[in-house]
Amino acid sequence: MKLVSLSVAIILLPSSTTVEAYATKTSSRRAFLSSASFGAAAGAIVTAVTASEPALSLDMDAFIDRELATDNDKGRLSEDAALCRYGSPSPETGEACVRAGLPTTRKGVDAFGKADRGDFVRCKQFYEDDGMGNYVKKTACNGPR
Repeated sequence: MKLVSLSVAIILLPSSTTVEAYATKTSSRRAFLSSASFGAAAGAIVTAVTASEPALSLDMDAFIDRELATDNDKGRLSEDAALCRYGSPSPETGEACVRAGLPTTRKGVDAFGKADRGDFVRCKQFYEDDGMGNYVKKTACNGPR
């Protein structure tokens, strides 16, 4: 590490041609090219010195193994949970949901195989006289409404 900081300090010192060019306030092509070539050489040396240091990198094999281990733990379902989530509706599937502690409700049919069709009520329509000679259509239903 000391080698890098020492070489950078030595390289960043200006050459005599660039000092003279700045001191006299004259700009000539030679002064510009000598300062430009000096900067390019300095950049190449700094790159060569810093590239020789060991890199701090991530151990990819250990990282991949750890990620795969955590992914495998998340995806494991018990037999009851798998039957509840992916099984077709039946009494066995409903019991597996109860044992796994998962909800038995689904869209249309629950895990036990019972369809939610709502409440059915039988209704009859009839016509009744309203007292003025007009018949009015009415409905009578048996059961809760």
